[in-house]
Amino acid sequence: MSKGFTLIELIIVVAVIGVLAAVAVPKFVDVQENAKLSVFESNHNSLKSAVMLYLAENAGSPPEDMKNIMEYISSDKESLDGQPGGATYLWSKSDRKLTSTMTVSQKIYDKYAGTNAGKKDNVRPGDFKSDGSDYTYTITYTP
Repeated sequence: MSKGFTLIELIIVVAVIGVLAAVAVPKFVDVQENAKLSVFESNHNSLKSAVMLYLAENAGSPPEDMKNIMEYISSDKESLDGQPGGATYLWSKSDRKLTSTMTVSQKIYDKYAGTNAGKKDNVRPGDFKSDGSDYTYTITYTP
């Protein structure tokens, strides 16, 4: 009697693993992109809180720049730029506005700004825009 697996058994196992991978990989990508959005929104909210603290401690006088705001963030980072996925966080003293922007995939854009926008699970606090080839997500805060 021979020990081992037949070729057909091995092909079936490989096919089952392939099907499982085909189902799991897209889900993993979605989870990863939603995690990036959540980190981005969390960073924005941390900066928003830092602006409020700055205004409270400085008699309503607005911060000069992001460096003043970053002093209120408990982090060793001088800047949050590039976190995550090339996001930028800008403070405009003249407009008294905090603007956070990140690039998103077309799939995320379609989910939150396309036909599914506004559904219970597809609501985000910011604004999604597209120029046809690039997709961005922007959140603003004006104290």
